[in-house]
Amino acid sequence: MFFCFCEEYNDEETYLVVSDIKSIAKHYLKSSFIFDLLAILPFNILIARNQFESVSQYEFWQRKFKILKLLRIPRLFELLNVNRVKKSIKDYY
Repeated sequence: MFFCFCEEYNDEETYLVVSDIKSIAKHYLKSSFIFDLLAILPFNILIARNQFESVSQYEFWQRKFKILKLLRIPRLFELLNVNRVKKSIKDYY
């Protein structure tokens, strides 16, 4: 999550690469920060089992919070952009 605050992005309007740290941070906070934050929170530790009336109710909510992690899948596809990976390899060599 820390590296997302430093990752350059292409501006939607000008199609230029933005490398200013403040602009990158604002863009990340507006786009997928909340989903990444929800995905890394340890809900099984934050939600104590004794807060619920039964174990099944606790397990129900635990499954619901695990589903929140699926919200990161679109970000994964963005990171696995083939052209971007090819360009990175070409730039490296």
